[in-house]
Amino acid sequence: MTTKNSVCARGSNPQMNMATEELTLTLRGSLLTAAKAKGLTVWYSNLSSTNSLGDNPPGEQVFQKIAKPLAVDSSGSVKLAVHPEEIYTITTLKTGQKGVAAMPSPPAKPFPVPFTQDFDHENISAPPKYWYDQMGAWEVQADPSKPDNHIMRQVSPVWPACWGYACTGPMTYFGPKAFNASGPKGFTISLDVKLEKDAVFGIGGSTGGKGGFVGLRLDSTKQAGFTVGQFHKVTVTLKPGSMSATLDGKPVNGQPDEVREGGGIKDGFYIEMSLDRYVMADVDNFQLSV
Repeated sequence: MTTKNSVCARGSNPQMNMATEELTLTLRGSLLTAAKAKGLTVWYSNLSSTNSLGDNPPGEQVFQKIAKPLAVDSSGSVKLAVHPEEIYTITTLKTGQKGVAAMPSPPAKPFPVPFTQDFDHENISAPPKYWYDQMGAWEVQADPSKPDNHIMRQVSPVWPACWGYACTGPMTYFGPKAFNASGPKGFTISLDVKLEKDAVFGIGGSTGGKGGFVGLRLDSTKQAGFTVGQFHKVTVTLKPGSMSATLDGKPVNGQPDEVREGGGIKDGFYIEMSLDRYVMADVDNFQLSV
């Protein structure tokens, strides 16, 4: 793969100039016997593309059969020219074809808002739809106090063995990085949350990187009314240049025992939810509206 397509999220790879190379493979045993008897067929896929979201390589670059089979020489070796951004399959099978999806992916479209997620029709112990974890383990579980009700629950009880450049409390994101708050009513996130032990709970929009979070952080050890062991209704409304929030229907006015980060957010953000420590936490009745 070229340097352009090998960028590591945990550091920088050195710049390297990639070029076509000739590979020599030496066969032994039953593979050599089969290759001499049946020959070796090669399929290849060229994965070069624009790297834009949803932009796959064109069909004529994927799983294409090389017409000329590989020849096995007297030493049991074969030679194959390999090119950057390509994957090869070498096999004694002569049959095979590029598959066709029974249900092709639909055209891309904006995430539907308003949106409601109560988790009741999602599988227990599975990740909730449209959420993806950065830290911790968030999954669908039965509500301990009401088993017929499904909730989204953070279930990892201990800090991980940290590595890389970051080690935070449980954190998960929702949906694409494509939400915007530029409409006349802004963008509102609403949910019910219950902490089983004291922690700081955060919910808002994130553009990524340092200082990219705009939202509300509630500390159960300081925030009046934000007690453990019971569900609380939390709403956050984001607008360009401003933010407002409520806790159980009452405005959160920025008192010292509550922390807000950032001012307003306009567009190109995803939903971020977090805890500052590894405690069990339950989320239900997640809603988005504009």
